[in-house]
Amino acid sequence: MKNHLLTITILILLTSCAGVGDYEISLGGNFELVRANNKHVMVTYNSDLSPIIIPAKVVEINYNNDYIIAKQLGMKADEEDPDFEILDETDVNYWIVEKNAITAIGPLNEEDYKLKLEKLNIDLELKPAKSFR
Repeated sequence: MKNHLLTITILILLTSCAGVGDYEISLGGNFELVRANNKHVMVTYNSDLSPIIIPAKVVEINYNNDYIIAKQLGMKADEEDPDFEILDETDVNYWIVEKNAITAIGPLNEEDYKLKLEKLNIDLELKPAKSFR
């Protein structure tokens, strides 16, 4: 019985601790997919300044040696508590990062994003960001 109680206590502590689900995943070329918390998932360039290349929240992403593509949802102030931000499901943006030039093209609407993919001959499909974990 004590073992079960200890196991349950440990599980509760692990699932309630901030940072347990956070991660940094290399996208090659010093780029990373960073999850700071459940709302703040972004693409950064790992340098001395660690600038954010694609702001939160990145919900879908994919990459190859030359490009990173991403779908991002914007954030807005919570109407009930303006000190907090919540996802804005109506603010959908798309991004293309040229890794060699360290430049981001975006935010783009879906139509412009698809045209740019075609123009740059990028053959990648977006995947849920959490699938890269």
